[in-house]
Amino acid sequence: MMRSFYLLELWVDPGGARKADYYLFSGVEEIKQALADDLSQQRLGPYLVLWYGEVINLFVYSEGKMVWKKDLHPYITFHLPGYPPLQGTADGYILDVSNVDLLPSDQTRQNSQRQISRDELIDILWPTEPASSGQESAVRVEIDWAAIDIPALEGPRLQPGEVVTCRQSYTNEEEHFEYGYNSLEE
Repeated sequence: MMRSFYLLELWVDPGGARKADYYLFSGVEEIKQALADDLSQQRLGPYLVLWYGEVINLFVYSEGKMVWKKDLHPYITFHLPGYPPLQGTADGYILDVSNVDLLPSDQTRQNSQRQISRDELIDILWPTEPASSGQESAVRVEIDWAAIDIPALEGPRLQPGEVVTCRQSYTNEEEHFEYGYNSLEE
């Protein structure tokens, strides 16, 4: 029987970093928690997104067929101490989104990209000196789930212990995935 499920895809092309994590659940709250947990890794989560352009996609499968896909980058905002709110993109841009309402077009958004050097980002995420009194030291992550119209699942839902086969974009091949967490890099 074909199952319905949500698939959260988080991956980085092999190179300076490597990651290929997949989460399959039948509830949106489980997907939200998986992404929040991944991005809340105080240093690594923001680093992979902002420096390496980590792919962050959410898929909806209805009875075994992919029916919806969304790049979640535009809904994730990083608050780094001393910087305006930032978003990473799958193509490696870092966007200053402090004046997002003033950025009416894709071209204007691209022109507003904030240039942060690798060393600067490393210094923010892995400071060598403790933050001074009154200075914010933690990176905060916000995910605007209310702005994402995630379709409800229809049909029989994937259950714990069940396995499905679906195409993933890390290697663009079909893989067998179990309910819950899966990694192609282990």
